[in-house]
Amino acid sequence: MRVGGSNHSHATQDLHDSIAAGNYPEWKLYIQTLDPEQEDKFDFDPLDVTKIWPEDVLPLQPVGRMVLNKNIDNFFAENEQLAFCPAIIVPGVYYSDDKLLQTRIFSYADSQRHRLGPNYLQIPANAPKCAHHNNHHEGFMNFMHRDEEVNYSTVIFKLILFLLAFPSITIDRYWFIGQLLPFKV
Repeated sequence: MRVGGSNHSHATQDLHDSIAAGNYPEWKLYIQTLDPEQEDKFDFDPLDVTKIWPEDVLPLQPVGRMVLNKNIDNFFAENEQLAFCPAIIVPGVYYSDDKLLQTRIFSYADSQRHRLGPNYLQIPANAPKCAHHNNHHEGFMNFMHRDEEVNYSTVIFKLILFLLAFPSITIDRYWFIGQLLPFKV
């Protein structure tokens, strides 16, 4: 075979060249959904990963289209650092009892932390595209500058506010407060 023998990445090259030429590949995107209450009502196991759900029983539902309209500029930053993880979901989406999915929920995040570091969700390719707030501070590969607050228990903050509101109270009289504060008030 001449095409495959001369260029082992001929399909990738064709895709890249088509996108660069403005001939964007496009697919219709469908999903199949199942209510958890229906799991036991079929003559097949819908959670068996070796089976395909019959479309006459669980019809395909169109959700949109997928268009590849841009080639990546930096292969490492936009491809090699991607970290997919089914544990990160939006509110309103729930997990099924699928054993394979249940395993991937915790193992993918662990793999990504090992491969990319503990702050892999801050890497631009994985970070949310909207304003967000999380409890990630410091650490290896930290991509965010966080100086608006300290990242520890609010108990100390409440004690400081209490002491400022009642200046007549001293730490000498309440030694246990002094044990919690890393500085003198």
